[in-house]
Amino acid sequence: MPLIVFFDGYCGLCSFAVDFILVRDKKSKFKFSPLQGEYIKSLNIKVDINQLDTIYVYDGTNFYCKAEAVRLIGLNLGGTWKLLTYLSYLLPLFFCNWIYDVISKNRYRVFGRRDSCRLPTSAEAPKFLL
Repeated sequence: MPLIVFFDGYCGLCSFAVDFILVRDKKSKFKFSPLQGEYIKSLNIKVDINQLDTIYVYDGTNFYCKAEAVRLIGLNLGGTWKLLTYLSYLLPLFFCNWIYDVISKNRYRVFGRRDSCRLPTSAEAPKFLL
């Protein structure tokens, strides 16, 4: 099963992150779904999908959020990203989550907020679960 990245479809930073992963996902390990979409609702999960200030990664069994989600993405992108992710383990998770929270609280102000949810191009469509 691919890793599913759930993101805030209106967030400029989140859309950048999706684009970043799409370009580097050479082994097609990822699929994407906006938190505002119907797909996440269909999973009947115990995750607060109204909390749009975090990214979630679902591996088919577990949900990961914040720094754990970012680390999981980095490990699965491979190459240099995998190495950088391993280096991030030198920092405690609570500190990485604190950094994540600071960025998350300022993301709309710094990176902007879209008027509509990010939609895939026709080439990207197979990678998206809406």
